[in-house]
Amino acid sequence: MKSSLLAGVSLLAVAAGAQAADLPRAVYKAPALVPAVWNWTGFYVGANVGLVRAKSSASDDGPNPPYWISGAGGTPGSISADSTGVIGGLQGGYNWQTGNLVVGIEGDISFSSANRTVTVTSAPGGNDSYKSQLSTLGTVRGRIGWALDRALIYGTGGVAFASFKNEYSDPATVIGFDVGPNSTVTGWTAGGGIEYALVDHWTVKAEYLHVGFPTRTASVTPIPGNTYAFAFKDSLDIGRVGINYKF
Repeated sequence: MKSSLLAGVSLLAVAAGAQAADLPRAVYKAPALVPAVWNWTGFYVGANVGLVRAKSSASDDGPNPPYWISGAGGTPGSISADSTGVIGGLQGGYNWQTGNLVVGIEGDISFSSANRTVTVTSAPGGNDSYKSQLSTLGTVRGRIGWALDRALIYGTGGVAFASFKNEYSDPATVIGFDVGPNSTVTGWTAGGGIEYALVDHWTVKAEYLHVGFPTRTASVTPIPGNTYAFAFKDSLDIGRVGINYKF
């Protein structure tokens, strides 16, 4: 009987081993690791550089003739001094992600080389000049986007602050003058872009912004009894790339 029992146990062991050998190899493999999804939540700082197209104009704004910038038949005239330059600076902000939705706030400060001076024939005669120059630009913007793992497509908008020099000059005559609202002006900005996470902590982005500013006025009285008013208008289109370090 003992011999029969030992023989039975041996047969069961051999059968179990054979069945285990026939199981698919995948049963014994460790489950594949799923790559971690990039999370955009957190603070970041970075730098950017690009091109700016500045559109600037000066026009007569007096309620009655005479006008200093003469148009056809003595009607109000205008002059443009559009320019293109390099713009670059620093940015920083914070993102918060829930699901695929990413919202945040960003601020930046940039410095620009955009400036241009043009000549214009004034009503009293002679070649006057109009100069437009953008020195600095700062923005504070909200951002909202949709994350596709390491890629973020976003829209942005907010308030803009710029240091402009808009100056109409008549230096050649006895009644020479300079007039212009040379100061910091507040406006608005809107745009969008795409940002991509290269490696841990580092992202790159490409972005477009349009910046608009309200019309500003200034006046001068070069001749007693004759006050000439001018209106100055500026807007910006910016294309830039940047890099960020995410904490």
